[in-house]
Amino acid sequence: MTDDFHRNLRFERIRRVKKWLRYVPRRATLHKYPIIGSFADKARKCDYLWSFRSAQVIPAIYVGWVLSLWPVFGIQLPLAFLASLLFRANFMVLAALQFITNPATIVPIYGFELYVGKWILETFTSMEIPAGAEVWQDLTDMNWSSITTGFLKAVFATAVSGTLFGLIIAFINVRFYKYWLRRSKE
Repeated sequence: MTDDFHRNLRFERIRRVKKWLRYVPRRATLHKYPIIGSFADKARKCDYLWSFRSAQVIPAIYVGWVLSLWPVFGIQLPLAFLASLLFRANFMVLAALQFITNPATIVPIYGFELYVGKWILETFTSMEIPAGAEVWQDLTDMNWSSITTGFLKAVFATAVSGTLFGLIIAFINVRFYKYWLRRSKE
């Protein structure tokens, strides 16, 4: 294996990563995003937001997975920016993970999380989360207090299972990341 071969492999990896990160907010394009753009000057000064060292990437993976599976669709990128400041994590990785839940995947992901979260809360606590027939009856009767309570319970159940799944998936993802780092250093 020659030096040219290894150099070409390295540049191939760099090109692949740049292709993946093309759609993610970067230091140069941060001002284009509606809410985050107002903090662009401060964000450009925080080097840890753009660093790909393990100390910044690993927290970004954990926080990014949990946040991407929480029921906060629509405000994920501003929350990701605040979380990256709070946890001193890489913003690009954290923001990229937020695109896991998109309009095409939100219904199956949140539906599964609601099902599992409902099971967890009903098994380990005394909390009852209304089923479909109860919700439909409340909607037809216009019982707004019951609808609001049921909605908040469903959001809580989704957040509980989203946190659980996010931590499990992030743990597996970090193991692969560390393995990939060790392998790329060889």
